[in-house]
Amino acid sequence: MEYLLENYRQTSGVRVFVFDGISPDHTHARFTVSVDTALLAAYTITLQELPLLCRQFLEERATSGGSHTLTFAAADMAHLAAERAEARHAIRQRKFNRRPGVSPR
Repeated sequence: MEYLLENYRQTSGVRVFVFDGISPDHTHARFTVSVDTALLAAYTITLQELPLLCRQFLEERATSGGSHTLTFAAADMAHLAAERAEARHAIRQRKFNRRPGVSPR
């Protein structure tokens, strides 16, 4: 399924993203992802990242049946923060494990 962001709304610290889900047979379904914006700073997530993160969240978790209302919760943010930390660690490891280059003459 492909998810297209339609709009969002903000109410009392919760930002709700509305997506149009388009299945391969061209049927449409509406999906919403709610995010408590007060949690963002604790996990180093910016408001600008939220639309893409919510779309990725939908791609990983949404199903064609069942609820189309999801919440990008603190546990999901913690998982994302851990993935980012692992990626930063892997980059540092690659930098430190490089062979010394040949110095220019």
